[in-house]
Amino acid sequence: MHPQFTTLVAADAYFQRERLSLEIAYEGKLAMLEKNANNVLATLKIRYESQVEDVKKSTIHKIEELKNNSEKAQQQIHVLFQNKRETLLQKQEEQKQQWIQKISTRKESYLQEKLEKERLLFETFSTAQKSALSNYEQLIRLREQFLDDLEKINEEFEEDIEQVQDTLEDKLSDFEQVFEEELYAFEETAEASYEKLEDQLIEAIEKVEEKAEEEQERLYEEFLKKEEEIEHRFDVEREKLEQKLDEQIQQLEQQQEEVYATFD
Repeated sequence: MHPQFTTLVAADAYFQRERLSLEIAYEGKLAMLEKNANNVLATLKIRYESQVEDVKKSTIHKIEELKNNSEKAQQQIHVLFQNKRETLLQKQEEQKQQWIQKISTRKESYLQEKLEKERLLFETFSTAQKSALSNYEQLIRLREQFLDDLEKINEEFEEDIEQVQDTLEDKLSDFEQVFEEELYAFEETAEASYEKLEDQLIEAIEKVEEKAEEEQERLYEEFLKKEEEIEHRFDVEREKLEQKLDEQIQQLEQQQEEVYATFD
């Protein structure tokens, strides 16, 4: 229903006010709808950015954890290598000391043997010398024989000592060579372990980063989908408001035509 009008001017002014009131109400509802949509979109964006930041922080934490674990493993290899080196050194030193003691014992045995030979030689020479006191030439021969035998004993002793010393030096050299070879082999193993750890670390970091990228892509796609849904709902609500405004204007125009018809 509409009020009764006495003049066409009054009727026209009324319908203009009603139309303006409908348009103002529409603009207000549309502004409120846009505000709500923008608030929801802003909240959605903040949530998305927070999720992305969490993924980045988690990725950094995982990478740091991988690096720490790799460093600990390297330290364990280093400690193992040092322990192995100390064990090899101790083994080498024990072997050296055993052979040094063995050679020392042999030298002492040769020395005692030499002294015994010299003692027997001197006793033999003394006995023979007493028997030949009246024969000068025989004394000379005995003395020369004694000196030759004594020199021979010394030479044999020196040869024996030189031989056992060479044996000792050869053994010590062998121990040193074996130690160097075993140490080198273990160094090669340790180096290979270091390289393997490095490769594993790089591969693990790449997997973490790849997974983080996939998660961020998923979050972004999810954000775009929800953003599209919100914008679609906004468009639907805006269309409803526009449709309702059109219907209200059509009703108002129909009423206006009915009123104008009464003035014909």
